[in-house]
Amino acid sequence: MSPEAAGFVERDASSLRTDAVGDAIADYGQLGAKIESLARLRQLQGVRAEIAMLSMGRSYVRRCVGRNGSWTSGIHLLWWTRLRLDQEPEVKASDIRVELAIPLTRQVEMAQWAILMFRLIFISDIGQYAKAAGSRVAVGGLSSLAEEAAAETSAVAPQELMTWLKRKGLRRFDESLSERSYMRMARELHKDQDAD
Repeated sequence: MSPEAAGFVERDASSLRTDAVGDAIADYGQLGAKIESLARLRQLQGVRAEIAMLSMGRSYVRRCVGRNGSWTSGIHLLWWTRLRLDQEPEVKASDIRVELAIPLTRQVEMAQWAILMFRLIFISDIGQYAKAAGSRVAVGGLSSLAEEAAAETSAVAPQELMTWLKRKGLRRFDESLSERSYMRMARELHKDQDAD
């Protein structure tokens, strides 16, 4: 059953156009390269845009790999995620969409922790694809980053996870993919696209 037939895809996206995040999502795949929509999401402020970028980015990379493409198609998404890795997600009360029988401050903390973990899961996904492809870049070493963070922090506590990220996570990432390596790979990908 197709997503449309199951009712998961709205054919008329006009209702999404009233919201900046929704507008970027509605344009996904319509602007040419899908990475353009993901780049638009990167530029938007707020955790909703980040969640959309990470979620759609995971699907984008999984689909590229599933079509025998290269995991490097998501190298920009990986780097953009690294740039936010040690930034505390700014969750606002208006970002909370479900009421729970716990204090709002705890709901915000849980949302922050979930977003931090989502960043790590995305990075681990890319690491897994790189590892499976036998990439010459050490990004495959990031395949266990999310698991390590979960094992070394004890609770759904964003501050504890932020501390781990600042002490260990960023260093692990940078050992696997330095800014210099990223820039080199981005130039190589650009050359490959120009050759096509």
